[in-house]
Amino acid sequence: MENVLREKTDKLLHSKKILTAHNEYTNLLNKMNSMEDILEETLNFIQNMISCERISIMLEEEDHLYIAAAKGVDDDIVKTVSVPVGKSISGKVFKEKRAIVVSNEMEMKDVSRNLNITDDSFMSIPMIICPIDLRDRVLGVINVTNKKDDEPFTEIDLGILNDIAITLAIAIINKEKMFSLEQSHKALIRSMIDAIESKDPHFKGHSERVREYCLGIGKELGLSPEKIELLDELSILHDIGKIGIPESIMNKQGKLTEDEYAIIKNNPLKAFEIIKVFSHIQKGNSSLRHHYENVNGTGYPDGIHSDKIEIEARIISVANSFDAMTTNRPYRESMSFASAIRELERCAGTQFDKECVKALIRYLKLKRLI
Repeated sequence: MENVLREKTDKLLHSKKILTAHNEYTNLLNKMNSMEDILEETLNFIQNMISCERISIMLEEEDHLYIAAAKGVDDDIVKTVSVPVGKSISGKVFKEKRAIVVSNEMEMKDVSRNLNITDDSFMSIPMIICPIDLRDRVLGVINVTNKKDDEPFTEIDLGILNDIAITLAIAIINKEKMFSLEQSHKALIRSMIDAIESKDPHFKGHSERVREYCLGIGKELGLSPEKIELLDELSILHDIGKIGIPESIMNKQGKLTEDEYAIIKNNPLKAFEIIKVFSHIQKGNSSLRHHYENVNGTGYPDGIHSDKIEIEARIISVANSFDAMTTNRPYRESMSFASAIRELERCAGTQFDKECVKALIRYLKLKRLI
């Protein structure tokens, strides 16, 4: 009876440790943005949970496993190892979707002989290898070797590593889907911008130049990487509301009528609506609504002022106006950079944010454009 109770208690403790590790690892992954960060932090997490000498994460590509990230492994090995699926221990684990745990030198010899391994230079003992498995798809394997203090790997170690492998697989799949989604979004954005710029040759390259100026301003202002990334997408999209404006208005050389100007002023509101389909940047969509607002409250469509205008909108306002002034338009010739800068400085504090104007000037000087 005591043995049964002890066994149940041990299982509960094991489950609790694995669940705790799972929660910690999941919370860690939720903070990671890039695949590189995910793999690096996974190595660190495994090192903390299962104290060992070497760790490697191998992913599959064209029926071979390569080392995507490693800790305690020579760089030359990381760069050169390529294991065919089904060969070696890693390839066998991948193909059969089952973990292999080697506890001593004799087991290593048996495993090597049974798998017909001739090159074991990357192996060490004891070793635990677990497939990165997600349903019917296996992405790779995780190798962990030489537990410190010559201790054997335990069932808890195997449980933790198995859970990490599954969770990592989900993270990788999600990243792949997000990358695919982002590529689709970018292609859609590019086609929309091309459609807008094709209406008038004067607008050719306008969105890309505004993007460049915006990123320059953002970096000069010291915005966070997350803000810079958001600004990158918003700046390209800033004119997307013009997609419904007739060419006769876009290319008009004379003064616009009140009705025509009303259509132009509707541009940011249309952009605000269109951007809602891009869920990953919805948090910044008010910036597209407000990039024609003035810091003194005389802009449109909402007449807001100062800090009530998002920083991204204030940056786009300066960059957009600078490019508009320095390129030819149907109704006027372009200004020189020096003249456009003087106009920005004259309107700083009324139409434009002063710090954004200063940041643009610093960026242009840095690039030796003025």
